[in-house]
Amino acid sequence: MSYFFIMKEIERLRKEYDFPKEKPKEKPDYNGWFRAGNSAMLRMMLTERVNVILELGSLFGLSTRNMLNFAPNSIIICIDTWKGNSNWKDCNYFKDKDLFNIFLATNWELKDRIIPIKTDSISGMKIVKKFKIKPDLIYIDASHEYKDVKKDVETAKELFPQSLLCGDDYDKLEVKKAVDESGNVQMIDGFWWYN
Repeated sequence: MSYFFIMKEIERLRKEYDFPKEKPKEKPDYNGWFRAGNSAMLRMMLTERVNVILELGSLFGLSTRNMLNFAPNSIIICIDTWKGNSNWKDCNYFKDKDLFNIFLATNWELKDRIIPIKTDSISGMKIVKKFKIKPDLIYIDASHEYKDVKKDVETAKELFPQSLLCGDDYDKLEVKKAVDESGNVQMIDGFWWYN
């Protein structure tokens, strides 16, 4: 599939899932988690030939911004529910925050390179597939529950078999188990990828 066809499909996708016309009133939040291993490996993987990145789990967009910085010619499709994580129930930091609008406000300057799709990982990947978009790289950092990670990995492999598949939090037991069961994996500092 040609670069121009993919870009045409990306523009069709953007019409359905674009940033709003006006910047949300929420205050930007530049917090997040992005380890040295993530930075080192993504810097190597995100060459100038990477045009489309698919990110499962974006929160406020720290990894989003880093990947766009490493691959300056790319666009990124961010899939997240922006509802938070069940592990956050006791965390006051996220309480009563509009996570989606914080993400939009935080990444406003990059809105021409980001397509946010507010849904779960599986539904989001099916939307991307429906538009015939083939990501060069898929970064998985959504739910850290075993069954969710396993389903994210299996669905990504089924829908986008040519995409480079990688992710974060390999040091979490349930993530490690799901990732290990799905292929020959390599890891550095919590960052994982398949050979």
